[in-house]
Amino acid sequence: PPCSTDPNPPACQQQQATLELLTGNPYNGIFRNKYPTFRIGVQFNLPLFGDKTAKAQLGRSLVEGERIETQREQLEQNIQVDVRNAIQSVRTAEARLRAASVARENNAKQYESEQRKLDAGQSDVYKVLERQTALTNARSGELRAQTELNKAIADLQRATGNSLKANDVVTMLRR
Repeated sequence: PPCSTDPNPPACQQQQATLELLTGNPYNGIFRNKYPTFRIGVQFNLPLFGDKTAKAQLGRSLVEGERIETQREQLEQNIQVDVRNAIQSVRTAEARLRAASVARENNAKQYESEQRKLDAGQSDVYKVLERQTALTNARSGELRAQTELNKAIADLQRATGNSLKANDVVTMLRR
């Protein structure tokens, strides 16, 4: 027998394996790691209830997008309100200026009339001074109205974003 002289040659090992298989111990070689083994595997990941993290992130992104859109709409509405208010302020200031100009013109006519009466001897100095004071007050009111109109125009230019262009200011970006 070939296994009596050398128990490790391949022919002897094959005979021993055949003998072990025939004698009823087929698992003996498995635990001694005598035979080559191969592993093949496939892995599947199937979420049972959906990918909650991705859904949550999507939900947060959608809510954030809606919040940004709402803020943009509110900002547009605020700008529209500011522009409307500025236009109304300009109109009101123009009306005040017209009224103040008419008042100044009327006070100037009354002062001139009272001055002519004084020159003709039909009035006294007190009445002339009253008319002169009224004329001075009317001129001050007209200047205040002009100042208010200028402020209202500046506010309108600011609200519409035209204040730099209206004042001939040029901006340049350095690169």
